[in-house]
Amino acid sequence: LGFSAAFVIALLVGILAGKYETFRAVIRPAITTIRSTPVISVILLAMIWFTSGGVPVFVGFLMAFPILYGNTVEGMRNIDAGLVEMAHAFEVSRSSIVRHIYLPSLVPYILAGASTGLGITWKAVIAAEVLSMPLRGIGTGLQNAKIVLETGEVFAWTLVAILLGELSESVVRLAGKRHYGRIPRVPGT
Repeated sequence: LGFSAAFVIALLVGILAGKYETFRAVIRPAITTIRSTPVISVILLAMIWFTSGGVPVFVGFLMAFPILYGNTVEGMRNIDAGLVEMAHAFEVSRSSIVRHIYLPSLVPYILAGASTGLGITWKAVIAAEVLSMPLRGIGTGLQNAKIVLETGEVFAWTLVAILLGELSESVVRLAGKRHYGRIPRVPGT
């Protein structure tokens, strides 16, 4: 839920920030603050503000948002202005400009951000679950296994987390490959 909300909001805010320098300058301090805040601080604050089930959602949102936002802004800033200007000169419809110029230029940045953001989000959400112990969660399972010294169960939950992370990143890569060609892997992922 946190990643999905971050994806939608970062897309909207990132498009505006990529198009309007003034807007980007106004929100830059907030983005820098979110990027710079330690994950543990976010988790602890979320534990004060939300129920145990809301903590992972909030943490997931804050971990994914700046990555998705930054990639969207970069995608907007790298759209060929000359191509857009030429389309306007030939009176190409606004929807065609969006569909044939903006989207093909923007989507690879968004998909690369989603792939990177998912990995970080999984790690942060599971850490939040370990501390907040919602009713159901991988982190809750890890914490319960640790309490009773079940090393095998800790490894099993870790394997589940790794597989879910890889599966979600593979889905993003597959969607990108299917519709827009190869999406480059970010080094270290």
